[in-house]
Amino acid sequence: MEAGDVDKDGHLDYGEFVAISIHFKKMGNDERLRKAFQFFDKNNSGYIEIEELHEALADEVDTNNEVLNAIMHDVDTSGGERGG
Repeated sequence: MEAGDVDKDGHLDYGEFVAISIHFKKMGNDERLRKAFQFFDKNNSGYIEIEELHEALADEVDTNNEVLNAIMHDVDTSGGERGG
């Protein structure tokens, strides 16, 4: 929401909404993005689970549960519910 709110008025106007929609559509067709998702989705469930995130990042960063939970909280738009 914040990234799409170009004029920083706290609301998405029609133009901002359309721009975000076009951006997401382009991202959905990006093979590099799909491959990056597959890197994390080790069990091919269609979801990145916290255990998979921990495994993928274990060699790169200090992956304590607090950091991973913060990452998941920031990006999980469905609140942990699959399909939402």
